[in-house]
Amino acid sequence: MKTLKNFFKIMHIQQTDEGSEVLIKLNPYHELYKGHFPGQAVVPGVCQTYILHHILERLTKRQLILKRAKNFKFLNIILPEKSDTLEVKIKFPTLAADIIKVTASVCAEGEVCFKFRGEFADL
Repeated sequence: MKTLKNFFKIMHIQQTDEGSEVLIKLNPYHELYKGHFPGQAVVPGVCQTYILHHILERLTKRQLILKRAKNFKFLNIILPEKSDTLEVKIKFPTLAADIIKVTASVCAEGEVCFKFRGEFADL
């Protein structure tokens, strides 16, 4: 997604026994926010999914596509001017030859904003 270039930056990746914890920094001045929404920027749900996808590709060193989303939950809005640092927790204990089963969450200021459970596959 060329339009999301410079949308966020990975600051730190930590491997844990359960998966990975990734700290990212949003660019609150990205042009995407001019349309979503002027005067009160909000990180769109599709962009939160993009963040997860991008991080998962980096962690697995594979080009992936979302195959099946069993559960998407958007619990709290993310305001990039207020919360520009996010913590992304990803678990993918089953790394099959062609399917990666993923459980993930995105948190801002200690609050869970997005939860995901589903599968990615090689592109």
